[in-house]
Amino acid sequence: MKTIWHILGFLLIVAGVIVAEWEPISFLDNCCSLIKSIWPGLRYFSAIVVGLGFSLYVGHILVGKFTTEFTNKLLKAELINAPKSDKGNGESSKKDKRPPDLGLNWIVGLVERLFVMSMVIASFLLLIGAYLALKVLVNWQVWPGSPHKGDKEYGGYYFYKFLTGTLLSILYAIAGGAYILAYFSLGESVLCTQQVVGAMIVLVLLTCFFSVKVSGHKFPSN
Repeated sequence: MKTIWHILGFLLIVAGVIVAEWEPISFLDNCCSLIKSIWPGLRYFSAIVVGLGFSLYVGHILVGKFTTEFTNKLLKAELINAPKSDKGNGESSKKDKRPPDLGLNWIVGLVERLFVMSMVIASFLLLIGAYLALKVLVNWQVWPGSPHKGDKEYGGYYFYKFLTGTLLSILYAIAGGAYILAYFSLGESVLCTQQVVGAMIVLVLLTCFFSVKVSGHKFPSN
């Protein structure tokens, strides 16, 4: 059921792009005055839906999929490569100490992308760099260890996951904000919406590629 909703969400964004970019002059000439009057407003609304939907929804689904795959792979590799227990039963001396899922990660990601998208629209790009630096600074103590307290050999991998996931999330927000910026010609935007849509497609394909590569990756064994 969740997959169906995801597909519908993606189709809604694609439909929004079509409505926002399409100028059906001949079609409107044969329509009633009501449709002619609401069509410009519908196009503007669709452009906002595309920007917000790509940043908040598509970014949530695809970046979340990537980070989840990465985390599961790391935890599984740690348990497999852990020293065996002294009980002689061949079981790992470690237990899966995955941090409890409080259901807050998606909220943090949503607020993060909404903030970055707002900064793009307002042309305060330096604040995005400041935010990224602050996020790295606050979390630096997490990387030397993993969810299995005291383990340091996988710290680098957790850093890569954190950095890649954060950068992907920010890129989705930048793309969504850039689309709205270009569509309404806000500020001194030199981008056109077709360029931004092309960048969106590349970003989606790149994220899917990363997810596939991570799911098939084998971390080194001890």
